[in-house]
Amino acid sequence: MPHPVPFPSSLTREDTPDPMARPRPIIGINCDYRQEERACSFLYPAYQKAVEAAGGIPMLIPPLSRPADIDQLLEHCDGLLLTGGDDIDPRHYGQEVRAPWTPVAPQKEAADFRLVRSALGRDVPMLAVCYGMQLLGVVSGGTLVQDLATGPDRVRHHLPDELARHEVRAAPGSRLSELFSGSICQTNSKHHQAVASVGASLSISGKTVDDVVEAIESPNHRFVLGVQWHPELERESASGSRLFESLIAACR
Repeated sequence: MPHPVPFPSSLTREDTPDPMARPRPIIGINCDYRQEERACSFLYPAYQKAVEAAGGIPMLIPPLSRPADIDQLLEHCDGLLLTGGDDIDPRHYGQEVRAPWTPVAPQKEAADFRLVRSALGRDVPMLAVCYGMQLLGVVSGGTLVQDLATGPDRVRHHLPDELARHEVRAAPGSRLSELFSGSICQTNSKHHQAVASVGASLSISGKTVDDVVEAIESPNHRFVLGVQWHPELERESASGSRLFESLIAACR
């Protein structure tokens, strides 16, 4: 009687594919880009880990130069994660530069604008983080606060690492309030700009006590939600994990 073939040491029964399991959605993630001596596209690993932990497969998207390539690539994405980054050129929302800023690399900015427009047109579920939320707001026809004011009566929105924290109050009846089963959640904070207004296709769904916009969403798409904080750094809390889990659920 032949002996059963043992599993290789590098492969466990848990690693073998389950033919009955639901496919894990592919989540496109826009890369950051640096123009230095050796230009590079890159992604901070916290984004990848958050997508994987929520049940998705991350697929990195570099700043593509051909619009047709972006459209074709999105055909293979079940969802989209827009990551944090530097500052959008104010001319995109009808203003001149009025405050110190760190501009996004032009090729990344152009590719990101095309990526968001194409994803919205295809109703691709989307979670937008920090710069990604600001990008979503500007694409919708909105504007940004170029530099948040500081003062004793203001919430501290920008400190190194994860030192700055505050409450975000969700608008009643919004998707954000449904995700957190209430009106308030605790988040990290690291930004000097913010959404000032959004276009008609989006609504503001979360603010701080000093009236800074912290979340926007679309009532006309399956799942389009932008948050100003960094949920990829909050994977152990509701303000992080539920956002990624909801993105994956919408993709399925």
